[in-house]
Amino acid sequence: MTDASNAYQEAIDFLINFIAYPFEEDGFHGNYKWSFSAIDGNSATTIVHSSVETDELVLADDFEAFITLIAQSASLQLAGGLVLQSFPGREIKDGFDSGKYIEEVRGWAFDSGVLFPKSSQEIMDMVCINPVTGEKLAPEPNVHYLDA
Repeated sequence: MTDASNAYQEAIDFLINFIAYPFEEDGFHGNYKWSFSAIDGNSATTIVHSSVETDELVLADDFEAFITLIAQSASLQLAGGLVLQSFPGREIKDGFDSGKYIEEVRGWAFDSGVLFPKSSQEIMDMVCINPVTGEKLAPEPNVHYLDA
């Protein structure tokens, strides 16, 4: 293998582990929705499901194409963003009605193959915007914006 193909395969291996097992150390099981957008306009979304009952990881059919798009963007030195939505299904307390499901959102800037974690405030500022008017919107109920 050439150095370029070795680097590409290393990037693929890193992305597969990063995206398929984002919270393995926390023992989190549930659904993850990943979205990626590159500055050239290409974008993709994939779903990863981790079952607590079977400890099985289920990847969507588009998982390989999703990983390939990110690796290709890295090889072309493109910038973009990676967003993770997770749905842990926990009850919300402290200000929200108990029993409702929550969504957790984290994000990373992506530049030349390097991921830069964003803070909860940076993510909220990016996604709580009216796309037509550009006005800031209140955060959605039951959505928690977390540091990446």
